[in-house]
Amino acid sequence: KSGNTTITIPEYPVSSGGTITVNIPVVIEANETSGITPNPDTNDNITSTTDTSIVIDNSNSVLPTGTVLQSAKVESGEAYTNAESIVKTNVSNLGNYAVYELDLTDGNGTEIHQLNGKVSVTMDIPFTMAENSTLKVYRVDNGTLVNCPATVSNGKVTFETDHFSTYIFAEEKVTVVAPQP
Repeated sequence: KSGNTTITIPEYPVSSGGTITVNIPVVIEANETSGITPNPDTNDNITSTTDTSIVIDNSNSVLPTGTVLQSAKVESGEAYTNAESIVKTNVSNLGNYAVYELDLTDGNGTEIHQLNGKVSVTMDIPFTMAENSTLKVYRVDNGTLVNCPATVSNGKVTFETDHFSTYIFAEEKVTVVAPQP
């Protein structure tokens, strides 16, 4: 991103009097510590600034230019306690689970929660899955779980969403019935 900022120097005894306005070009470089992920073209993938294994496929151009994705695994606190209670109450045959905050901001730093279309999010599966289990992705929405269609391949999960907030990745144990002889 680049732009201008204006620094106004208070009145100072200058031969012409008044104030001086100076325009200084500002360039913010994207790097590991800036928290900025370049997205000069709206068709680019967006990679989380905090976990590079989490990527949004923006090939359908739903996200505005300059979108930044931040993610965090939540392991304590109110958001975790609420999500844990909801998943334990609503998911039968629950195995491992993990809670994540997935947050988007636009180029001006304004939070984006609801999108005008769906995007695909791909990330590493956050735990080792047991045999005979399946991975489900849920978005927490006002105390309920919203199922997000997901696929698992090569240690990664991909799911579709049009909303960014708290997500639960839940392993559900599948009961295998042996065939009768």
